[in-house]
Amino acid sequence: GYANSESGKITVKVLDQNGNLLGTSQASVCRQKEACQFSTLVMYSHPTTATGIVIAQTFDAANNLEDEREVAVAFLD
Repeated sequence: GYANSESGKITVKVLDQNGNLLGTSQASVCRQKEACQFSTLVMYSHPTTATGIVIAQTFDAANNLEDEREVAVAFLD
């Protein structure tokens, strides 16, 4: 993806349809005004639902939530 953040970090979470946290990961992102490319790998436990969401969160320098984006996903066996 592409992101920027005052803290220079992004957190990516995978949740099932019931809101259970299956896995999480962090990556480094740009601290500049323009977003830069990042990648991360999230290892997650086997979901008990067919769908869920991926949430990407950035935080400011004081570790307060800066921005949050969600994407619906379907889990494949």
